Order: sequence, then structure tokens, then C-alpha cells
Amino acid sequence: MDTNLEARMGDMTVDFTCMDILRIGLDVARGMSHLHDNGVTHFDIKPSNILLDREDGAKLADFTCSRRKLTSTISAEGRGTLGYVAPEILKHALRKGRFCAQDPKPHFPAEKIDVYSFGKVLLKCLTGDLSHAESQAEKARGSYPELWDLIRQCVAVDPVDRSTCREVVAALEGMVEGRGDWRAGRPREEIWPESTRL
Repeated sequence: MDTNLEARMGDMTVDFTCMDILRIGLDVARGMSHLHDNGVTHFDIKPSNILLDREDGAKLADFTCSRRKLTSTISAEGRGTLGYVAPEILKHALRKGRFCAQDPKPHFPAEKIDVYSFGKVLLKCLTGDLSHAESQAEKARGSYPELWDLIRQCVAVDPVDRSTCREVVAALEGMVEGRGDWRAGRPREEIWPESTRL
């Protein structure tokens, strides 16, 4: 693999189209789905853990935090990266007074933890920011409504309200194969904060 998504987004000479983001997202979602189908939760999906080849084909990497699950819930003690970690994990960790929470170990819906992190990756690709800044959110909602809706479903605070991995794959496949000029748009030019534009 050539580089990772974090480095590619930081390269001021690279200007992804929305279709590029959709294709990268679809590759990652399919990889995430494969993991989940085989009982593995990644726990640390973030741009630096998404490797890209020269054609921007994407692969998930860094399985240091990954866990094989034997049930539909999993203990997520001290796993993930701030900014991308699901709120239910962060809430438990903060209640314990540290990011690496100790006993009792709560159990969370395993698949939904990765879906949340994946949604944050899409948010970063689309808006250049993780904070849901209202000005960027309005532009994203107006210019890329289908992708924005998917992101919102992925980053729902309550895991029950989040999309499943299969739903994410199906939605991205529909967007990639669908019609609409919006897919040729360049979010970095239209939405990203001024300081991060070309």
C-alpha cells in the first residue's frame, strides 16, 4: 500500500471528489463487514488505519485493538482513539476517571462500535473536521444529502439508532452505482474550513 487516508487528507495537493470518498468508504465498509462476519471487532477505525494504494483502493490496517467476539456484545475497555471512539465507551471511561476504564467491564454492541468510528471517518473526509461545526454541517447536508444522512445514522449517540454494517455497505453501493452530479463535487473546496483548503 502506498499511504494512509490520514496522510492523503493532509496532502494539500490531493482533492478527493465525493465519489472518491464513497469508493474508499465502500472498501472500508466491506472490510469491516468481513471482520464482523468472522466475529472480529476492529475497535480503532480511523484515517491512519486505512491504507490506500495508488488508485485509492482502501484496506483496514492495525488490528492491535481488535477483539474476537463470542457474543453480540463485547467489553471495550481502553480501546479506540479519541475523536473516533463510540460515545458509550468514552462515557464509561470518563465515569471511571480515566480513558482506560477498569472493572466492572461493561459490554457494548460490538458491530455498532466500529460503525460509529467509520461514520466519524466519513465525517472527517466530507467536512475536514470531527466537531460537527454547524456551518460545515449545513453545507454538507445541502450538497451531499445522501452521504450526510448515512453519516448521521452511523454516528448516532445511541447504538440502537446506528446503521448496521450491512446497511452501510448497501447504502454506499447504492450511492456509488446511483446517479447525480453531487458525486463529482469536491468537499474540500466546498465544505472544509478555509485553513485546510488547497
